[in-house]
Amino acid sequence: MKKATALLFAAALLAGSTASVSASTDHVKPVNGDYDVHIQDVKEEGHVHEGHAKVNLSNTVTLGYNDLADHYAKDSVHRLVKMGFMANKSEAYKPSEKMKRSEAKALIEKVLGKSINDANKSNDEYVRRAEVAEWIAQVMPPSNTGIAGGINLNPFTDLTAATESQQKAAELMYKLGFMVGDGQGHFSPDHGLMKGDAAILAENILARSLQSAKKVEFERVTGDLPETVYTVVQENKTVTGTFRVVEGDYTYVIITGGEVPDASFSVEIESLDETDAGVFVKANLKEDAGDAHAQVVSFPYQVLKIKENKKAVYLLDSNE
Repeated sequence: MKKATALLFAAALLAGSTASVSASTDHVKPVNGDYDVHIQDVKEEGHVHEGHAKVNLSNTVTLGYNDLADHYAKDSVHRLVKMGFMANKSEAYKPSEKMKRSEAKALIEKVLGKSINDANKSNDEYVRRAEVAEWIAQVMPPSNTGIAGGINLNPFTDLTAATESQQKAAELMYKLGFMVGDGQGHFSPDHGLMKGDAAILAENILARSLQSAKKVEFERVTGDLPETVYTVVQENKTVTGTFRVVEGDYTYVIITGGEVPDASFSVEIESLDETDAGVFVKANLKEDAGDAHAQVVSFPYQVLKIKENKKAVYLLDSNE
C-alpha cells in the first residue's frame, strides 16, 4: 500500500473530564504501519445535548483553563481553543501575565499562516506591544477599513520615543481595530503583551483574515472509502474534530461528530473555506426529527474530497 500522510487536527472535551491525550505537532505516531499520524490536540469526546435539533460541532468543546471565569479574554481564549489554535489544559491560563516572545510569535504566525521576521536579536524573553504591532504590520495587506477608517490618525500620545516603523505599525493596528490602546491616548508601546490581550489580538486577526477567505470546492465521499481514510475514521470516530488525509492528488477532510445516542444524528457541512492559515470547516451535528431510530450508540462523520492541500484543517467556531 502506498504510504500516505494523515494529519489530525481535533478538538473536543467532555465537561469536567480529566482524561485526555495530547501531543505536540512534532510528534509522529505510526498507525498500523500504513501512514503517519501527526497529533495536534486530541481530547476525550464530547456528548450530544438532547433537545437540540442542530448544534455547531465546535460548541462541544469545554474550556479547560480554570482562571478565566471573570476575565474579559475568556471568550477569545475559548474560541481559539475550540478551533485548535491554542492548547486546552486543565490549569491556570494566567491572562494577566506577560506572554513569552516565542509563544506570541508562534500564535500570531499560526493565525496568519505567515512567517514573521523578528528584528529583535537580544533574546528578550518577553515581547513588547510595539514589537507585536510591527510583526503584524509586516504581513498584513494595506487596508482602508476599520474602526478609524482610512484617513484618521491614531489617537496615541505616547509614541514619541517609538521608531517611525513602530508608529506606523501602531497606527495600522488602530485602524484595523487590533490594538486600540486604553481609550485615554495610551498605546503603551514598551509594555509587555499580556496573555489575555494576545488571545483577543489573535482572534481579531483571524476574524479579519476569514473575511477574505476563499471557498473550497469539495465532493462528499459516499460508499466505500479509501483504505487510509477508512482507518482514520475508525480510529478517531469517538472524538469530535477534523482530520486530514493527503493521498495522491487529493486531500480527504474528515469531520467526526463523536458519540451520539442513536442513528438520528448526522454531520452537516455548512462551509469549507481557506485562508493562508489553513482550511476552515464549519459543521453542525444535526438531529433528524423524522422517523424514530433505534437507541443504539452511533458515530456520525462526513468525508470531503478536495484537491491536494497540505494546510492545517480547523473546526470553525459558529460565531465566526
